[in-house]
Amino acid sequence: MKALLTSSFRYMGNFFLPSLDFNRKDLTCLFVRYALQDEGHINMCKQVLKNCLPIKKMIDLDENYTFDDKLDIIFVNGGFTNDLIEKLCKYNQLEKLKKLVLEDNVVYIGESCGSDYAGNYIQYSLLPGFEKDENIIEKYGQEVYKGFGFIDKFILTHACKYRVRKLKDGSYCRSHYGEQYKSYLRYLKILKTNKVDYETIANNEALLIEGNKYKKLKYDWSNFPIKQIELTEHEKKLKELVKAKENC
Repeated sequence: MKALLTSSFRYMGNFFLPSLDFNRKDLTCLFVRYALQDEGHINMCKQVLKNCLPIKKMIDLDENYTFDDKLDIIFVNGGFTNDLIEKLCKYNQLEKLKKLVLEDNVVYIGESCGSDYAGNYIQYSLLPGFEKDENIIEKYGQEVYKGFGFIDKFILTHACKYRVRKLKDGSYCRSHYGEQYKSYLRYLKILKTNKVDYETIANNEALLIEGNKYKKLKYDWSNFPIKQIELTEHEKKLKELVKAKENC
């Protein structure tokens, strides 16, 4: 079993994908976009995958997918974990994806919530802002919140002070997270207080899992200048979505 877990794949994925060695070319990637329906975000992730790996076929997972292809990669997009869980359960695909990774050696690549859910998510309810959806539990049971369990730890992504951006000229910069970093520090305190076995992933880091072992990959981004930058369009949409969900 092999998995690569990241926080900000669309900006930093190209630094970590070389750690994955594939024995064949013309790879087939199943792209799981359920967590965030944002075409800009999705297309950026797909472009990184295509730029770095010999992908011949990219398949968007939907309710009608038959799983007849010989898959090499499963990529799970970032976004809302509850949306990801609800769709995987509704379409009866959660266990199929898990089997492909654990038994058929399909490589799992996650970004943000796609990385969070790859771990042991049983402590999900401990963190403010990570509430369980009681409708999902009523329909599909408490077990769906255990996560895929590719690593027996609670995964906490975006564990750093900065977000990262790739600018139009191809250069990179960092920008302060602000409130999100304060939330991360609160989450960390809760996990430590409750003695949860966890692993963090900063935006310049990734976890490479192979079998029952893993190692943290870290890119030195100290040469990236720190700039105050505007939210991207997808982040503005995400902010509005979060606000709307909170008001429901």
